[in-house]
Amino acid sequence: MRDQQRSVDYLDFWLDVAQHMSLCRHFVRELRRSVLVVARQDIRASAEKILYTFLLPGAEREITLPGSITQDVTTAIEEFGRDDPEVFDVAKDYVFQAMERDAFPGFLRMKALGNLIPPTLIMRLILGLLAMFGAFWTAFVLIFLDEARITRLWLILPFTIGVYCLASYQYSLDPILALIGLSEYTPFNFSWIREPYVRRLLAQRAIMVLAVTMFIDAALLVLFILVPGKRL
Repeated sequence: MRDQQRSVDYLDFWLDVAQHMSLCRHFVRELRRSVLVVARQDIRASAEKILYTFLLPGAEREITLPGSITQDVTTAIEEFGRDDPEVFDVAKDYVFQAMERDAFPGFLRMKALGNLIPPTLIMRLILGLLAMFGAFWTAFVLIFLDEARITRLWLILPFTIGVYCLASYQYSLDPILALIGLSEYTPFNFSWIREPYVRRLLAQRAIMVLAVTMFIDAALLVLFILVPGKRL
């Protein structure tokens, strides 16, 4: 949770700096046209907002930066009165590299290698365990009641549901939804995957997960359907 909040703070800092740069560009453009909509004070306020929100020790959303970078930015703004975009260049580059190093692998793992979010994964784990418990319990009951094999075919339902849910939990991937091209962003809210590379990667993993699911499911069904019954 802490890492997630840090990634959010990094992203918001980067976006605020980008907005500050855009504000400065608008000011310069309007200055050349002698039509000022963006005031000089707005640029100063924007720079100070970034400093007081993200950079100063004890700030509301203080981000982790090397002390030298924080000190240089603070000195430039508070002592030298700078508010130009270049004052944040080093900090912005550092934050970008930090996001690329820390946040992007997690994003890649969650969205390029899987299409389910943690709450849904927990639900699938619980459902899978319950289905497997029910499947094993029913299978042993049918065996010890010496029920016909055609009756035991009903074991296909709980075993398939259980194995499918547990495989989805293990790989953070719903293979059917992945093959359709859907990814979950909030609980039970799915969106189409637009990036072709991610869609192709998920489809390949989905085929692998389906193959594993079918193999385990078939092995369990063969074992509990074909085993001779013995009435106790």
